Amino acid sequence: MTHSYGVKGDIIILSTVNINNKQYSVTTIEENALSYNELTSVVIPNSITTIGNEAFAGNKLKNVIISNSITIIGNEAFSNNKLTNITIPNNVTRIGNDAFSYNRLTNITIPNNVVSIGEFAFFDNNLTSITIPSYVTNIGDRAFYNNQLNNVILKSSTSIVLAVNPFDNNLSKMTLHVPKGSKEIYENTNVWEEFGNITNR
Repeated sequence: MTHSYGVKGDIIILSTVNINNKQYSVTTIEENALSYNELTSVVIPNSITTIGNEAFAGNKLKNVIISNSITIIGNEAFSNNKLTNITIPNNVTRIGNDAFSYNRLTNITIPNNVVSIGEFAFFDNNLTSITIPSYVTNIGDRAFYNNQLNNVILKSSTSIVLAVNPFDNNLSKMTLHVPKGSKEIYENTNVWEEFGNITNR
């Protein structure tokens, strides 16, 4: 699916298209496919596995339904919209840079299969708490910056190595919840050690 202009309102993306009497499956939403239109709602079908960079950036999206077939959400895929809540499918393994930045998200569940959360992925939202699954090995710079975070919950007992701070600068006012027996590890690990309170779950 390539770029379309002048698209407004609610849409359902087709899982197949017919070209010259031949049917094709739609498996990828390409870069900028529906960016900078006036979409308010979109349903993404089960045939899609990849959402390209900036695919839906710069719209007026308030509601998005993403099928479980999606494994990759590209850079800025849903950036600069009006989303307050979204369900990220369980099969997603990578959330790209700025994927959901500049929205109004108050709650987000990161699926257990995610291994990488890109830079600025959830920048400038309204999150107060975030849970990081155990398979995550990379969290980019300022991934959760400019939110209202009070609590960060980690499921991994092995410390995630952070080169830079993915959270706000007020870590001293935030609580880090870690698996039982791993508190000392996080208390002696770069960035994590800066949390004002570290507790065992």
